[in-house]
Amino acid sequence: MQSRIFKVGLCQEAAQNGADIIVLPEMFVAPYTRKHMLDYREPLLPDFKTNEKCETAKMLSGLAKSLNKYIIGGSFPQEIEGEERVYNTSLCFNREGDIVAEHRKLHLFDINIPGGVTFYESEYVKPGPPQYSIFETEYCKIGLGICYDIRFPEYALQLVNQGAEMICYPANFALKTGELHFDTLKRARAIDNQVFLMSCGSAINSEDKEVFQSWGHSSVMSPWGKTLCEAAFEETIIYADIDLKEVTEIRQQIMVLNHRRKDLYTLESKI
Repeated sequence: MQSRIFKVGLCQEAAQNGADIIVLPEMFVAPYTRKHMLDYREPLLPDFKTNEKCETAKMLSGLAKSLNKYIIGGSFPQEIEGEERVYNTSLCFNREGDIVAEHRKLHLFDINIPGGVTFYESEYVKPGPPQYSIFETEYCKIGLGICYDIRFPEYALQLVNQGAEMICYPANFALKTGELHFDTLKRARAIDNQVFLMSCGSAINSEDKEVFQSWGHSSVMSPWGKTLCEAAFEETIIYADIDLKEVTEIRQQIMVLNHRRKDLYTLESKI
């Protein structure tokens, strides 16, 4: 790839060590800035497997097929014809290298914290159309969001209503918000939906201190809210063995999903 960030060798190493589902971070092909995301944008075309313009999709598809693994491909800046904005798009591939899910970030990171962080993702990213991103594997159904989507429990619950037993959030949390909120949000979404939750955050960009710096801290949470594995800021691979019987057990022991008071409140889908 043209990007200096992504390393195919890390996916190969994970596969050699027995990983069946490999997850990459949000915007893994480019630094998280307006300039870089617009510079690195690329289309997603039906013939992506043979189209050189679809560099990220083509590469991930070939990698998933050659490794015979599922790959949740973080996200990349997807070109929108006629617009100076991009979609923040995550592609998931099965073992044959076929796309089984396309998720375009739904909630955009526009914040203004006095003395802290000012960031307006909506200036150069277009929110994805209404969608519930979920795909099926031989293990279970897996739901998908991107970074800021994790702050919206309504979306995660809709994924669970459609059968998700795992939810994955490729991410790129800012240092300040990551330190305060990322771990809490991951644990909360795992506990309140009684699912395994995977999050993959970008490492610190040691090559360019001027670009957006991520909190990192990739992790896997159990349905009990237990941290099964966690990284820090560095570029690394983390592994977790997941026993899906835990999802069934906790849902039988603490029947949160059955105890909602539909006479008081309901969550209604618009799609």
